[in-house]
Amino acid sequence: SDGSIVCANRFRAATQRLLDELGGTVDAIHSHNFHAPRVAHLIPVLEAIATANRIQHYHTLHDVPLSKQLHNALTELRTTNLITQSRYNANRIRLLTGKNPDLLPVGIDFSLFTPGCASEQPSIACPGRISYGKNPIEAILAASRASDTSRTLRFFLSDLEAPTAGKTSEYLRELTYFISACPNLQVEYLRDPHCVPDIYLRSSLTIALPANPEGFGLVPLESLASGVPVVTQPNGGLLDWITDLPGVSVPAGTSTSSCVEAIHDILDHQEYWREAALQARHRLMATYDIGPVFLAHLSYYRSV
Repeated sequence: SDGSIVCANRFRAATQRLLDELGGTVDAIHSHNFHAPRVAHLIPVLEAIATANRIQHYHTLHDVPLSKQLHNALTELRTTNLITQSRYNANRIRLLTGKNPDLLPVGIDFSLFTPGCASEQPSIACPGRISYGKNPIEAILAASRASDTSRTLRFFLSDLEAPTAGKTSEYLRELTYFISACPNLQVEYLRDPHCVPDIYLRSSLTIALPANPEGFGLVPLESLASGVPVVTQPNGGLLDWITDLPGVSVPAGTSTSSCVEAIHDILDHQEYWREAALQARHRLMATYDIGPVFLAHLSYYRSV
């Protein structure tokens, strides 16, 4: 009865058709995560649709890569309703465009990430895209050095985007070489997006060592929501929420040996670390579960 919010995707025709079907009940178009260069050019197109239909237009920006397309699209925006989910992203947008975005949390459905028992076989999760920025090679290197003749580790590697030509393909070949050189590391490569919660359920810990600053850092959030401790070097948007949180092990330095020590510590004291991760889960639910996140967005829409 209060109207509707349309979440737009990269397909202009589908968005316009949805607006036509809803008639005059639409209050806003919300462009979710329209930062990628391949879709940045559609931001002004959607803004034009919103203007023609007298609808407010919002943009949610996540990782915010420094692309020329994004810079141009943001600079030319007429609307002032930019939303992002971390102070790190907000500062980058401000430097790029001079615009001041509003901060709103992102979240996950905690009910999908159910804590389980400690894995019988020591296992490490490394979900996310296979790319230089996500840096799984560093995670595999640390895991391989943490494994030895007395401790064989399972390593769950997931990639929800099919490898393409160019840098991703080259990186995948490099990754395959590293895996083949790790005899005590049993690597399982998973691509089904529905298997992600199960990866955490079967893991003793998660490694997240991004080479580039994270816009927010969903992998550590998913891991802690599953009651699984995380080894990470906080950067970017991670610093907004993960600092001083229980269940998070920050290696003493940036070297691989420091990460190996953190892995050994968690594997040698699994009961302690899982209890700490469960404490983190309870803390995080109040802000980052899908319910509170939805209410925060709804309150924002109504305020503007």
